[in-house]
Amino acid sequence: MSREQMISKRKRSAQVLQQKVMLIIAAIALIILCSSVFGGLLTSAHGSRSEEPVNYKYYKSIEIESGDTLWSIAETYMTDEYSSVGDYVEELKSINSLSSEEIHEDQYLTVAYYDTQFKK
Repeated sequence: MSREQMISKRKRSAQVLQQKVMLIIAAIALIILCSSVFGGLLTSAHGSRSEEPVNYKYYKSIEIESGDTLWSIAETYMTDEYSSVGDYVEELKSINSLSSEEIHEDQYLTVAYYDTQFKK
């Protein structure tokens, strides 16, 4: 092999090495760029989420007055979480272990309601 061929071969090897180094640097730069862009998108997606208030379920004891019915009590204490007055009446019967809708004056009844305020 002549000297010129050896010099030419070294130059090609150097060029190939230089191309490989440039390719590696470009790949690393692309990875960093993608990480920054997608990481920023994920962060902004989580940061822009509006938090909805948490509804807590509470129970309260009330004294039944003359003329009260489960339906009138349901209309007074029912919150939007119940789909109908009938559903709330069924809830009242369940939590008070009532087998019928019959209630009496001076009797105590547990009612359920929801509120977004946390009460200790």
